[in-house]
Amino acid sequence: MNTKYFEYNTILRHAIQTALRSGLLFACLSTASFALGLGVNITPDTLIVTSSYFTGTTQPIIAGTTQLPGTNATTKVAAVHDSSYPSVFLNAGADASFGITSPIYLSTVNSGNGFTIKNVNLTAIAAASGVDFVTSFSSKSELAINLSTDGTSAFTLVGYSTVSGLLDISNSNSFYPVDTTNPTYGFSPETYRTVLQLNKNGSWQVTPTNGYSGNNGRTAILDSAHGYYFLAGNAGNAGKPAPNGTFLSELSNNTGVQTIAVGSGNPTTTVIGQAQGTLNSSTGYQRGFSVGNTNPLTGLPYGAVDKTGKDDNFRGATAYNGTLYVSKGSGGNGINTVYQVGNVGDFGTGNLDGNSPITVLPGLPTQLASGTPTYFPFGMWFANPTTLYVADEGGTAFPYVATGHEGIQKWVFESDGQWHNVYTLQNSLGLGVPYTVTGTAMDGSSGNYTTTTSGLRHLIGSLHTDGTVTLYATTSTVSNPTVYGDQGADPNRLVSIKDVVSAQTQPSNENFTLLKTAAYGQVLRGVNILPQSVAFALPQASTAP
Repeated sequence: MNTKYFEYNTILRHAIQTALRSGLLFACLSTASFALGLGVNITPDTLIVTSSYFTGTTQPIIAGTTQLPGTNATTKVAAVHDSSYPSVFLNAGADASFGITSPIYLSTVNSGNGFTIKNVNLTAIAAASGVDFVTSFSSKSELAINLSTDGTSAFTLVGYSTVSGLLDISNSNSFYPVDTTNPTYGFSPETYRTVLQLNKNGSWQVTPTNGYSGNNGRTAILDSAHGYYFLAGNAGNAGKPAPNGTFLSELSNNTGVQTIAVGSGNPTTTVIGQAQGTLNSSTGYQRGFSVGNTNPLTGLPYGAVDKTGKDDNFRGATAYNGTLYVSKGSGGNGINTVYQVGNVGDFGTGNLDGNSPITVLPGLPTQLASGTPTYFPFGMWFANPTTLYVADEGGTAFPYVATGHEGIQKWVFESDGQWHNVYTLQNSLGLGVPYTVTGTAMDGSSGNYTTTTSGLRHLIGSLHTDGTVTLYATTSTVSNPTVYGDQGADPNRLVSIKDVVSAQTQPSNENFTLLKTAAYGQVLRGVNILPQSVAFALPQASTAP
């Protein structure tokens, strides 16, 4: 393949950047609501699941010929495999930024038997209105779907404003800030991280943002009272040498918790979190949380400071009782744990800003990720003010290695002012047990794919009047990296389990139920529940793969 396919004129690029920053072009991209072709209203309490299907690359990858990003913006490496699924992801071994964009699907699923009621190609629907909206197929932390804070009006998710089949978009720069040391610079075009809002009447709108330049936006929650999104994600994909100090600070301000007004005419997000450390330093400058001793908010006994911005590599987010919570479960910086953003009750009041603290929930893990972490928290869900369920995706080692914490951890707030992990739900989850999916992917590739459940990612729950809760989650997996390349491309699963909320010791009869396994060439991502007594009108079902 000619590498010029992935390159574009530098002068034009910077002219576009200038226009976008000034707002001249953004008005064309920041769309108003679009009406969708409405289908039948979905029965409340139905599951809503996001997923993606591998559809191939826009241009073929030729092993030994196609040039991919190396360690910086000027060096390139040769592809090691062609475009076929799943071995195309073996190229991640040569190109650390490797990824392929793919369409986003929204499915409604029967919560009892896993039967798919509707399967909607959101990417195709958006494209019909002239809007590009995709995900990165193997980026396992993407496509959380969240209900608005009023509990009734809208769902939100985050994607990229581009088309399917492009390489390395999840590590591309946004339009600002642009890191010229990013290995994808000049290879993958600058790309918005875009929030899509699905309203209950079937309309939708998108808000493109410059958040998370050089990495991926993962989740967005709509503060429906004030018309703002609050997002979590990661920024930065610096090559060597790293960018200068001033630019590092811009990237740090671009990560972690960000906010932007719905339909904003300016794509630049605002960072949430008190500044920690020294401005323009390559280490220790964090927004809201830092493991360094310059942080007076944590009280943690760590003196060393981490790579700038990376303590805020947040993945999951949830809002409960007017408070925002985020989780960190990956990367070698900071602490893999659950955090409270701001003070209790700040969320939904307009009080979260650049002066807000971000602190570890008392009693949650405080071990450094740079050591040998055993906690990998992702999704979170509160059953009540004193009961928190946390999905833990476990480690990534192949063959599967138990960490002891994978599954759904149940944390209870007790009279000592601390949260305590009273037990972890694992029974019948199939941890460490291989399974094989066979079929033909949408790019025409056929074969078998063997992977193993290693834990859980996205999480939602539904309370019942009998004092129990049913929890729904998508699984994390580990597969042989020499065969498949990227575990984020594994066909994972949707599972459920019922728990007694008041129990302090796990009842013996609580076991996971398998609801759905992803098809060959499919990945399951976010899960949520259509609210009780509210009927959402969703798009007409497209042809299911």
